[in-house]
Amino acid sequence: MIRVRAAVLVLLCAAGAGAPSARAQVAAGGEAARPLLLGSSDGVFAAFGEPAATRTGWVVFHATRDDGREGIYASAGSPPVAVAETGTPMEDGRRVLRMQRFGSRPTVNDAFRCAFTVGFAEGMSAVVVSQGLGGKYEIVADSREAFRDFGGAAAIGGGGQVVFRAEVDPPNHPDRSRFDPRKLADPGLVDHPERIPPPERYTFDGRKPRFHAGLFRVRGGDLLELGNTQAGLLDLADGFALNESGSVAFRASRRPKNWSLMVAGAGGGALAVAETGARYSSFGLPAIDPRGRVAFLAQETGGDAAILRSRIGGGLPEVVADASDGFVAFGPNVSIDDGGRVAFVGRRRGGREALYVATEKGSVRELFGAGDLVQRRPVAHLRLSNRAFARPDRLALLAQLEPDVEAIVMLHLPR
Repeated sequence: MIRVRAAVLVLLCAAGAGAPSARAQVAAGGEAARPLLLGSSDGVFAAFGEPAATRTGWVVFHATRDDGREGIYASAGSPPVAVAETGTPMEDGRRVLRMQRFGSRPTVNDAFRCAFTVGFAEGMSAVVVSQGLGGKYEIVADSREAFRDFGGAAAIGGGGQVVFRAEVDPPNHPDRSRFDPRKLADPGLVDHPERIPPPERYTFDGRKPRFHAGLFRVRGGDLLELGNTQAGLLDLADGFALNESGSVAFRASRRPKNWSLMVAGAGGGALAVAETGARYSSFGLPAIDPRGRVAFLAQETGGDAAILRSRIGGGLPEVVADASDGFVAFGPNVSIDDGGRVAFVGRRRGGREALYVATEKGSVRELFGAGDLVQRRPVAHLRLSNRAFARPDRLALLAQLEPDVEAIVMLHLPR
């Protein structure tokens, strides 16, 4: 969590003070948030990533199994089913590739097309889109092109557009058109692909050996570059957000020791929503709604942390929740629904770690938290992704249950 009056990001792992309550939080109208367990480490799974949801109620997540295999799994309330997992075959022209490793941040759209990053047993890596659960896969981008690595995140929107961050190959790499193929036969040559070092370039914190990186959006086979470190940017942070219209929120460094929270529209062209400097020192992973409003966690230079949301049409972001609401800590991620309601994990002074929602400053509402029960096990900690809303009244969570169980939980919210 991010603690108010502390400029340090930490995970949701500190034990809460006092004995937790075993009673579910009850809303003003008397209705409680109801948890539904989708999967836990009590069964075949050992660990989970943060779940991402779609408005049709589907949830997808990365998981590692007890036998060491990993994969991308989906559920709409029933036991999880595999979208893809270690050993899954995929046809690629005349050969068959075997999926081996998977990125930790898959996403899914309303048509149940799931996007994720994957490393194959044959050595190639790619951004892949799955069409339903029928084993139909499409490569959106792969390391045979001018890309090196795709990280752990891939986002898919309602129109099928896919966004990913990638490191790019240096100029002398064999995937580049000017590479001399004869050099592949002699590993001793300085620009052999396994020996090409990263170029030295300016980054957020000075000149360093670092491969260049870019943020890309693909739709209908057309590749659009939203930002890159070879033209105008020093760094691109991991993690981004995509809405149904194709707008993308991401964090980038445009000058040394400075981060900007950017939004690129459907046609490209990024604008800054907020920047570090006099007011903010850092930003968490952004979330974006269909109207382009961006919700995010910001660490203020004075030490406080706050949950903010940008305004339609520009202007300074508005505060949704901060220390004046009694909060002493926030989780690192937020989520936002179609109506601009922001969900976040936080802890108030003298209180428990809990899930909150707010539509504006002063409207913060606690829904579910430490001590509440999921199948007779009390909750210890909660964590969101930036695409947590499965419907206006459903929200997907990663939970740690007592004594030491990880779980994917669908929370039915009170109306």
